[in-house]
Amino acid sequence: RIVVFGSDTSIKEGDLVKRTGSIMDVHAGKAMLGLVVDGLGVLIDGRGALSDPE
Repeated sequence: RIVVFGSDTSIKEGDLVKRTGSIMDVHAGKAMLGLVVDGLGVLIDGRGALSDPE
C-alpha cells in the first residue's frame, strides 16, 4: 500500500514506486498562526504564501 502526497495524475497501473525512507513532516511555527492549512501543511485559505516560514 502507498499514500500519494501530491499530484497523482502521472501515476498509472504498473508503474514502479519506491519508498523514500523518510518520515513525512509538516513545519509549524509562529508564522503559521491563524492560517488554514491542509493535512500536508499547504495553505488553503487563499491568503498567499508564508512570508517567513520557520
